[in-house]
Amino acid sequence: MWGRVHIITGTLNARGGGELLTLAFIRSIVECDLAKEVYLYTRDEPNPAIVHTFPLNFVQVLKCVKFKPLGIMYAQTLWRGMPYFKIARMLLTINNREELVVNLNADSVPIPAHICYVHFPYFGVRQSIISTTLRSRFRKIAHVEVLRLCKLVLVNSNFTKGVLCYVASDVCNKVLVLYPPLPIEPLNEDEFDKSLNMKENSVLTVSRFSKEKRLENILDIARRVEQGKFVIVGTLHDKDYYEHLKKLILKNGIHNVELYPNIPFDELHTLRKKSKIYLHPMPYEHFGISIIEAMASGCVPVVHKSGGPWQDILECSEEYGYAFESINEAITKIRQLLTDFNLYYRKATIALKKSRKFSYKYFTRSLYRLLERIKGL
Repeated sequence: MWGRVHIITGTLNARGGGELLTLAFIRSIVECDLAKEVYLYTRDEPNPAIVHTFPLNFVQVLKCVKFKPLGIMYAQTLWRGMPYFKIARMLLTINNREELVVNLNADSVPIPAHICYVHFPYFGVRQSIISTTLRSRFRKIAHVEVLRLCKLVLVNSNFTKGVLCYVASDVCNKVLVLYPPLPIEPLNEDEFDKSLNMKENSVLTVSRFSKEKRLENILDIARRVEQGKFVIVGTLHDKDYYEHLKKLILKNGIHNVELYPNIPFDELHTLRKKSKIYLHPMPYEHFGISIIEAMASGCVPVVHKSGGPWQDILECSEEYGYAFESINEAITKIRQLLTDFNLYYRKATIALKKSRKFSYKYFTRSLYRLLERIKGL
């Protein structure tokens, strides 16, 4: 047991995998009684209206946490408000064996810690591909230096590990994969069979309403798969993009697409249980916990043949679902699943079993082993 555990993250005011990972990490620390005190450092005050949209068994552990502001003031860049005092404080803390420092957002907040979690190394990819400015080079150097100070570097997928090892090869020997956990319990076989009477010819996508998610591709698919209802659920990250999608739907006379921004968790869970297919069109997704959530509710995943969904979730095969490289491929596979119930049932059953490998219990066991390893370093 540690006297104190300091957990650094960006925010809890979003509905993504990063926020879920933070809550799961805290829950594991509290339930396993691994610390006398838990401090959570965020760049902004957690908004209860947003935080409580997560499953209750994750949110309730926040009662055991003491909040501390990071002292970051975000404008256009992190570096204008970098909390230098916090960095110096954490450098001293990581030499104290009675305290554990965990940075769950090391790809955005370069503060040293015993454990650094990298969701995706944007600091290296953007520096090498998009920008060659002095500031971008300095950003990469700073982030890599922080990772060198960490005892363990965790990532959300083997795909992310490969990219990180490419941009920072000297930290690769201490990079391990810790998959984000499911916030729900996967259906068992009896529950799945009983849920079949709820299933509709519905194709679900969960995503931020943001340009890089390429949600226009779903509209193109929906126009040509008239027997399916396409439902897009997500955080309203970019209101202009959301309005752009609505205009495209009206302009092209697409009648089988519904958009649901910022809906509560229980409503999303109901939509998952009604859907047969989960469509994930974004190329090179880092992992995709929403895919696992859908599989755990009886959906067959149809994902782009790249990134974490292909490499880590489908394991580079179509045993647990389908993958596509072109819109035409996606259309063909979605039509097959919607028109052939036996095919859907067989694929959904296999996908459901696979989802159990990402359960919260498995996450906790893996995390506990990692924390034991930290004590020996």
